[in-house]
Amino acid sequence: MEGQLTAMQTPAGQAIPTGGFTPEPMVAPPRRRRSPALFALGVALVAVSALGGVFALQTQNHRVEVLAVARSVPLYQKISANDLTVASIATDSTLKPVAAHRRSEVVGKYAAVALRKGQLVTADSVTSAPGPALGQVLVPIGVRPGQYPAGMLQPGMRVLIVAVPAGNADPTTVSVKDSDVISGTFAGIQKTSAASDVVTLNVLVSGRDAPLLSARAATGRITILVTG
Repeated sequence: MEGQLTAMQTPAGQAIPTGGFTPEPMVAPPRRRRSPALFALGVALVAVSALGGVFALQTQNHRVEVLAVARSVPLYQKISANDLTVASIATDSTLKPVAAHRRSEVVGKYAAVALRKGQLVTADSVTSAPGPALGQVLVPIGVRPGQYPAGMLQPGMRVLIVAVPAGNADPTTVSVKDSDVISGTFAGIQKTSAASDVVTLNVLVSGRDAPLLSARAATGRITILVTG
């Protein structure tokens, strides 16, 4: 009937006037359907991530036993069983240490370079000869701080021994000729005495260069450079 108010019932049973208008029932929004392709892609990404984590963990946990130096061995000294120990390291393609099961092949050989406690034993760090190879000469060079790269020289590194001019030479006229440079291999370092800052570097050079290097080392006017 016109002009007559209508009402709706609340859950408590109370009538609420609606002013003649009947409210429309609330309709829930339609649910969005998930794309099967997107769902499959998400599952695949989770699986790949999980497999990658497992692979990384397995790689990190995969270790091998190799030979290491138990106590320092001077250059060309015979290696005994007590000089060696076994170390467990993660596999690394850049490292090529001797496997632990080859210990018997190393014992009885000689240190091709000065071996320091804790370093890994490689095939290049041992030799069958108790001295330099044919055509090489081991030359001791006494140097002071500033004449060599402190803290970075490692046995087996390639080095250049450069003759430097006298201290009173005019730096504007100094030039380095090829004959001023001798290449060699660093074999070890030895402290001369506790009271002196002079150290002795053992360098392997060719037999042709050895006499000249020895004469230059006696003057003290040399410097040591590390090269690749």
